[in-house]
Amino acid sequence: MLGIDTPERGRCGAQEATANLRRLAPVGSTVHLVSDRTQAAKDRYGRLLRYVKREGGFADLSYRQAWSGFTRPYVYGGKPVARHGTYVRAIRDARDHQRGAWNGCW
Repeated sequence: MLGIDTPERGRCGAQEATANLRRLAPVGSTVHLVSDRTQAAKDRYGRLLRYVKREGGFADLSYRQAWSGFTRPYVYGGKPVARHGTYVRAIRDARDHQRGAWNGCW
C-alpha cells in the first residue's frame, strides 16, 4: 500500500494493524488497485505499488490505517506519494489522540 509504513510482523502493533485492515477489507472483499503517477509501478522487490480502495467501503485503505493509528508516513527515494499530506495529517491526528500503535508502541 502506497505512502504508509505499518509495524512489521512481530513488532508492537503489528497484530492490531493486521486486524484493523481485515476489518476494513475482510477476506472476500472486492478491492480496486489505483496507481499513483508520481511513483514507480513496482518496488525493488517486484511488489505492486498501489492505493487500495474497497468496493462498497472506504475509498483509501492507507488513509484509514493512518487515521486508525497503525502507520507512519513512508517516502521512498525522497519522492512522496501524491496523498502524502493527507496521510501525514491523519497520522498526526492519530498520534495526538493516541489511537492504534500510537498508544504504547511508538
